[in-house]
Amino acid sequence: MVIAPPNHPLVGERNITLERIAQERFLSREEGSGTRAARIRLFAEHGLEANIYMELGSSEAIKQAVMAGLGISVLSFHNLRLELEAGLLAVLDVQHFPLMRRWHAVHLKGKKLSNTSKRFLDFLLQDGARMWEDINVKRLHLPAHHLQPLPEPDAHE
Repeated sequence: MVIAPPNHPLVGERNITLERIAQERFLSREEGSGTRAARIRLFAEHGLEANIYMELGSSEAIKQAVMAGLGISVLSFHNLRLELEAGLLAVLDVQHFPLMRRWHAVHLKGKKLSNTSKRFLDFLLQDGARMWEDINVKRLHLPAHHLQPLPEPDAHE
């Protein structure tokens, strides 16, 4: 998600272009961050580079800097729930966002999973998908077309 302080001039604008966002002061995660890599890849696909103002080593540092008005950033929704609910941060409606990334649950094929592990895997496969849809459609008020259905994973591989 592209985040900004609640009083940022772009808050409330619809369908903001990447070109417009690239002009803003960006607060970036450190090299090696998956969020940073996803943002760089998206911008590069469109021939753009972010205007990096500051590079910080944690999501918490990024959130604090955005709340202080030092710039905008891209962070995972899972890092933002409390700040969004409290009105301390705002999500900007930017083209090509939210970025959707795949998560993988991996275990050895021949390994017998413990009951706890089986239950957790079942949770990820069943409840996780429902929760993701609830978060995106209901909490963030995103249209359903933002959700890209993924093929069903094989729980045994």
